Amino acid sequence: MDMKKLLLAALVASTLGFAGLATAATPVVSSGTITVNGKIVSSTCTVTANGQQNPTITLPTLDTNSLPAGASAGWTALTFSVTGCSAVTNPAATSLSTYFSSVNVDSTTGYLKNTTAGGSNVEIVLSNSQTAALGAGNGLALNAPAGSQNTPVVAIPGTTTGIATFNYYVGYVAGTSAATAGAVNTTVQYALSYQ
Repeated sequence: MDMKKLLLAALVASTLGFAGLATAATPVVSSGTITVNGKIVSSTCTVTANGQQNPTITLPTLDTNSLPAGASAGWTALTFSVTGCSAVTNPAATSLSTYFSSVNVDSTTGYLKNTTAGGSNVEIVLSNSQTAALGAGNGLALNAPAGSQNTPVVAIPGTTTGIATFNYYVGYVAGTSAATAGAVNTTVQYALSYQ
């Protein structure tokens, strides 16, 4: 066998050897199953927020001195009224709470981000009381799923005379430094969560 044929045979053998090594080093990817659970209920509750279906909450105009780092201010009431609920069936539910969602939720703080180019370092907080601190009895964690946002749970009211009320407050909250002057605007959607 001449030298050229020997070199070609050696080159083919070494290439095949490297290909075998590459195949052997390829990691095995595990597979799994994702299970999704949910439920749809039938009910005819009527819900209003401050007497309207789509209210606009106007917070007071404040001086920047009112919002040093970490402070909250400008608290304004937001009351949800739930009336006229028929029986919840398929599956049955006996209680409800409010659930909030928005593309404007800050995934870190759980507050609502300001969507204007105006005031910076300020967000909007929804709370059970006039404090922004997240936790029992205080700020709502809008970055959490339904049932975990720190909203109260009440019995579903009767069809004719029953009424369920959720009392919240809306306010400004400054971040890690004082808020700066400018317009503040955001939006959030609400719904009922049945249990």
